[in-house]
Amino acid sequence: MPALVVILLTASSTNASAHIIHVDNAADDDDVLAMMVMPGDGAGDTTGGAVRHIISSLSQQELNASSIIGKLHTSALTALSLSSSSSGGPAADDDDNNDKLLLLHQQQHSGQLSTSDTDSYYGLTEIHAVAGGKVSLPCNTSYWGDNDVSLVLWYRDGTDGIPIYRVDARNTPLPHSKHSPTDSLGKRFHFDTNQRPPVLKIYPVGGHDQGEYRCRVDYRQSRTQVVVVQLNVTVPPKEVVIMDTEGQKLDGLIGAYDENSSVLLICEAEGGKPSPSVVWFRGSRLIDDTYTIGPHGLVRNELNIRQLNRSDFMSVLTCRASNTNLSEPVVSSVVLDMNLKPLDVLIVTPKRPLVAGIRTEFQCRSSGSRPAAQISWFKGGHRLAGGRESIINDGNTSFSVITFVPSVEDNGRQLSCKADNMPMAQSIGHPGLEDNRILNVHFAPQIELKFGANIDKDGIREGADVYMECHIRANPWIKDIYWWLNGKPLMQPSITGGVGGGGSVGSVGGGLPAGMIISNQSLVIQKVNRRHRGRYQCTGINIEGDSTSDAIDLIVNFAPVCKDGQKRQYGVARNEIARVRCEVDAQPADSGLTFKWFANTSDSELTVWPDFTMNRSVSIAQYTPKSRESYGQLICLAQNQMGKQLEPCVYNIVPAGPPEPVRNCAVTNHSMTTLLVDCVAGDDGGLHPYYFIEVYNTGDQLLTANHTSLGIGGNGAGNGGGGGGGGDPGHPAFTVDSLQPGTLYTLVLYAANAKGRSHGVTLSAATLSPPEKHISNASFEQIVVNPVLGILIAVVASMVLIVIIVVIVIKIRYNSRRYDNKRTDLTELSSRGMLNNSSRHSLHVDPIDECDQQIKEFVDVVTSINEQGN
Repeated sequence: MPALVVILLTASSTNASAHIIHVDNAADDDDVLAMMVMPGDGAGDTTGGAVRHIISSLSQQELNASSIIGKLHTSALTALSLSSSSSGGPAADDDDNNDKLLLLHQQQHSGQLSTSDTDSYYGLTEIHAVAGGKVSLPCNTSYWGDNDVSLVLWYRDGTDGIPIYRVDARNTPLPHSKHSPTDSLGKRFHFDTNQRPPVLKIYPVGGHDQGEYRCRVDYRQSRTQVVVVQLNVTVPPKEVVIMDTEGQKLDGLIGAYDENSSVLLICEAEGGKPSPSVVWFRGSRLIDDTYTIGPHGLVRNELNIRQLNRSDFMSVLTCRASNTNLSEPVVSSVVLDMNLKPLDVLIVTPKRPLVAGIRTEFQCRSSGSRPAAQISWFKGGHRLAGGRESIINDGNTSFSVITFVPSVEDNGRQLSCKADNMPMAQSIGHPGLEDNRILNVHFAPQIELKFGANIDKDGIREGADVYMECHIRANPWIKDIYWWLNGKPLMQPSITGGVGGGGSVGSVGGGLPAGMIISNQSLVIQKVNRRHRGRYQCTGINIEGDSTSDAIDLIVNFAPVCKDGQKRQYGVARNEIARVRCEVDAQPADSGLTFKWFANTSDSELTVWPDFTMNRSVSIAQYTPKSRESYGQLICLAQNQMGKQLEPCVYNIVPAGPPEPVRNCAVTNHSMTTLLVDCVAGDDGGLHPYYFIEVYNTGDQLLTANHTSLGIGGNGAGNGGGGGGGGDPGHPAFTVDSLQPGTLYTLVLYAANAKGRSHGVTLSAATLSPPEKHISNASFEQIVVNPVLGILIAVVASMVLIVIIVVIVIKIRYNSRRYDNKRTDLTELSSRGMLNNSSRHSLHVDPIDECDQQIKEFVDVVTSINEQGN
C-alpha cells in the first residue's frame, strides 16, 4: 500500500509556515486515503473538504504510484483553484509571492522524497528511450505563449533541487531566451521551444539519464505549472558472440559438418539493462527461445541440432539479443557448411554383351555429394585403376569413365561403381553408394576332353564300355558340336539348344561307327575293341567362333593279333635262307611281349622253331629248306599281359621259280603319241616280280621304247619313248608316250623275278593319225600280226599252257599228301587256339622293309634276262 505525503506551504507578508500531514499505511486495504490541502494564514491550517472529496473518489485499484500521483496533481490544482477563488487574493508575479504546493510521492521501498513547488501540477508522462539514441521529454503544460512565459526550469531527481536546464525569458521573448544547461550535461541536452509542446531533447541518451524529470514553467500573468516526466532508459547488450563447444568464436561460414551429425552452438550476450532475451532464428523462423541468465548479467542460449539434414546446408543461423522494441536487436549469424552424402550413383552405359579380348568402356555418374563424390571402380571385388573422372553441374555431379579388356574369367563377375564423399568416409566411415552390373562376356568355346569318371585310361581292355566327356565353357552356349577320331569326323553334328541352355544331342546320324553313342556332350563306346583306338577330339561352335579340344589317346589293351598287310608267302630255293617276318598288333606292345615259332613241313611233325629274333612287336625267323619236303609253313604266335594270340600268323614257304606271264593285256586308251596298257599278273613264282614292256615299230622292227614296273604301287621306269609302269602288283599298267602319230607298234610284255623271266605277250596297237580325231574306248584293239609270227605265238602259248597244267596237278597232289600227313598235328594246334583255317590273308609287298631285297632281285632278273638273250 503506497504512502502519501502532503506538504502545505502558506506565505504572507509577515511569515511563512509549513504544515505537513503524513498519512502512512491506512488501517486496512479498504480505507480510503483522504487529505485536504488549503492555503493558510500562518495560524494553523486544517484539512479542507474539497480535496478530501476528490481524493475519496479514488478506487483501491487506482492506488498505485503512477495513478495516484496523476490524480493528486489534478486534485491539487482543482483545490487550489477553489481556494483562490474563495479568498479573492491576487496572483503573485514571481516565485516568492506564490503559494506553492508540492506533491511528492514515494514508491514503496524508495526511501527518497522529491520536492518541487508549483502552482499547477500536471500528470506523470512516461517516456522510454534507448541508450545511445535520441529522446524528447515534453513539457506538456496547459498553455504556451512566447510572450507569456518568463522562466522554464528542468529538474531531475537526485540533483537536490538544483535545475539541470534553465530557459530565462523574463527580459526577452521566448524564442530569444537564454538557455543554460549545467556543465555536466554538455551539449547533449537542448530545450526546443519551437515544437508544441516544447521538448527537452537528449542525444545521445546514456543509461545514467534514466529518472524522473520535472518541467516548471513560470508565466508572467499566470500561475506556475509543473510537468513530471519519467524517462526509462534501456541499455542494449554490448555484444552477441557465437561459440562452439571448445569456446572458439564462430562467425560467417562455419563447418563443414557431416550430414546426419549433430552440432552444438552457444550464443552469449553481454551487458544490457534490463537483461536481454537471447533467441535463435533459422532464417526468419524462431527455433530456440530458451536462455539462461548467468553471473555478471551474461545471458546464454545453447542451440543443439541433433541430426543435420540436407535442408540445413547453407542455412543462416542468427542469434538475436534484445531488451527493447525501440532499437534493432544485437545479432550475430553463422552459415552452416556441410558435407553431403551422394544422392545416387548409376552406371549409365547401356547393358550389352561384351566380347572377351575386346576393350570396352563403362561410364558412371553420381550426384548430390558435397564435395563432389570420388568414384571408384571394382571388378569381382578388386579395385580397377585408370578411371578418368570429371565434375560437372557446379560440383554437384561426378562423372567417371573406366576402360578395360574383359577376359573369359570376367563373365558373371560383378562390376561395381562406388561413390564416396571422402571427408565423410574418413570422419564417420560413411560407406558410400554403389551401383552394380553383372558382366555378360561372350567368348568362343573353351573345351577340354576327358575320360569319364572311374575310367583308368591306361587299363582299358577290349570289351569294356568307355565314355568321354567334352567339358565346354562357352558364352553364348554352343550351337554345334563335332567329334573327331584321328582327325576325321565321326558324324555330322546334331545339337540343339539355346544360349546358356546346355543343348542336347539328337539322334545318331549316318557315319557313326557301330557301338558309339553321342549323348549330350559325351561319347560312349560300347564293348570297345582295337578298331576304336586313336586320338579323339571334340569341337564346339558358337557365334564367337569354334574351338577344338586337345586330343586324348584311347589305348585299348588286347592280346596280340596278326597285323594286316604282311607278306604271307616266301619263295626260296633249296639251301637258300628265307627271312620270314612276323609282325603283330598288341597292346601293350613295348613290354612283356613274347613270340613262339612253329614249323609245319612235309618231312617232319609240327615242331617248335627256335631260330628267330624279336624286336618289340616284330619277330624274324630264319628258315632254310634242305629238300623238296622241307617246304611248308612257318607259324608265328605271340603273347602279352592280356593273353595269348588266338589266331596264329601263317607264312607259306614255297619253292622259288620264274613268274608266270601276264594275261588279259589290252590297250585301254591311245592318242596320237600315247598308249595305255593294262594287264593281269600271273603267279610270281614265290619271289617278288617285275614287269616289262618293249615297244617296237612294226614297220622297221626297231625298238622304240621299253618300260619297267617294279610292281610296288605304280613305281616304274622307262627308256626311249618315255612313260613308265604303274598300278598295283596284281594289275601291272604301263603308259607309253612320246610316240609317233599314226604309227603301228608291236608291244611285248613279260614278267621276271630273281629266278628268271616269263614268256612274252605280244600286242599290236597304233597311235592316232594327226588329221583324225578318235575317242578311245576300253575295248581291245584288233590285233594285227604277221601269219608266221601268229603261228609261232600259238605254238609257244600251247607249250606254256601244257607246262602250267602239269605243274598245277603236281602241286595239288603234293599239297594233298603233305596235309594228310600233318592232319593230326594241325588239329592239335588248332585245339590249342593257335590256328584258324577260316582266316584269309592278302598278299602285299612292303616297299620299305623289302626295298633292299627287291633291288637285289631286280638286278638278278635283269642279269638273267641278259644271259638268256645272249
